[in-house]
Amino acid sequence: MRPLNERERRTIRVAAVALGIYLVLFYGLRCWSWIEGKREEHGQLLAQAETVKVELLRERVKAARLQKLKGTFRIEPAALRRETVVGEASSAIQRAAQAQGIQLGPAREMSGRGSSKELSTIQIEGVGSTLAATQFLAGLATLGYPLAVESVHLKTAGQKPGQVAFSLSVAVLDFTGFNLPEKSGA
Repeated sequence: MRPLNERERRTIRVAAVALGIYLVLFYGLRCWSWIEGKREEHGQLLAQAETVKVELLRERVKAARLQKLKGTFRIEPAALRRETVVGEASSAIQRAAQAQGIQLGPAREMSGRGSSKELSTIQIEGVGSTLAATQFLAGLATLGYPLAVESVHLKTAGQKPGQVAFSLSVAVLDFTGFNLPEKSGA
């Protein structure tokens, strides 16, 4: 093969540079768009991961709130049975009143209003010291049943100082409507 002269070498160099520029532009743009697509896909995955992380945090906060409420009010909705909850709540109220030294009158149970979320209404009358009555009323929330005090009427009782008579109306709420978290195997 004969040696190339200077003009032929320059032509080959210009052609190589032109071919290199063409290849860089043609395949470089394709490569750039492919990299951009991957970067965008990665960004979407990061956004989804962030969404999942926020949702997980939200669920953890809900679980912590539920645990706090269960601890505060001592209600375990999964352990309650709809058929017996009114009778059990009524007996728990009566035991709590007796523990505070309150003398109770008859308790009347009435069916709940159909339009609201209550199973029954319990009306109780009793007599006891002012301190015992207030402690009894404050302790109703921690009996372990879904109770809501509808009305309380207090008045002095007899000639003894510090004695009150009260009439109390308590609603037993329909706990089946409570949103409970699903049990998972994890």
